[in-house]
Amino acid sequence: MNIFAVIIGILFGLGVAYLLWKPFFGDLDGFMECLRFWGTSDELSRIRGELSEDWMATAKIFLWLACVGGSAAAVRYGLILLFS
Repeated sequence: MNIFAVIIGILFGLGVAYLLWKPFFGDLDGFMECLRFWGTSDELSRIRGELSEDWMATAKIFLWLACVGGSAAAVRYGLILLFS
């Protein structure tokens, strides 16, 4: 039963990732911009004058990942409780 719950949780998490893609990033360019800022150090962003954009992009990507991971974990936990 545990492997079934893991698989369903992963599929649900992928569905949430798909549904939240457009509101968070808009398109692939928005996602790539967030990845670029995530990989850039804060010092370099401060020198470029992009520190607030860097923090916002990093917050967006972490919030998106938290929503995806949290929903997958909640579904897995709920299925285990439901069928045990």
